This record gives sequence, structure tokens and C-alpha cells, in this order.
Amino acid sequence: MPILVPRTKKMKDPDHAESSWLKQAHQVTNQSDDREVVIECSTVELIRSEDLTELIRLQSKLRQQGRTLVLDNVQEHLWQVFAVTRLDR
Repeated sequence: MPILVPRTKKMKDPDHAESSWLKQAHQVTNQSDDREVVIECSTVELIRSEDLTELIRLQSKLRQQGRTLVLDNVQEHLWQVFAVTRLDR
């Protein structure tokens, strides 16, 4: 059963918007042993390099545990970035 990580539409501080959902993803991941972690990305418009690094770390951690990170409803322009960083696999 997948874990759905809810997202808020917009944060007041754009420098911390992405970090907030990544922190939530890490917390949910640590609290559960579900095979899939699904992050709903439909409202993610921008992603910082620090956030990409955290996503890669999260994906690596999950793979070591035999689990999968699923990025759902990713906007096309971000999907291209995820493909370059191999987060699409």
C-alpha cells in the first residue's frame, strides 16, 4: 500500500516550500515500512538543487531498504530534470 505525502498548494516563503514537503516525505518514510512511497508533485512548480539532492538521498535510502520512491503527477518541465538526475527510474 503506497504512502501518500500530501502537499500544500503554496507556501509563503518560496525558499522553504520544497524543503517542507521533503521533510514530510522523510518523516512518513521513517514512520512506515510500506513498499512504495508516493510523493504527489502536481503543485511543485520549482525545485532547488538542494531539494534534488534530498530526493536522490531519499530514493537511495528507500532502494537500500528494498522500497520504491514514486513521484506522481510531475509537471513536464520538472520531469525533464528528474530524468537527467535519474529520479525517473
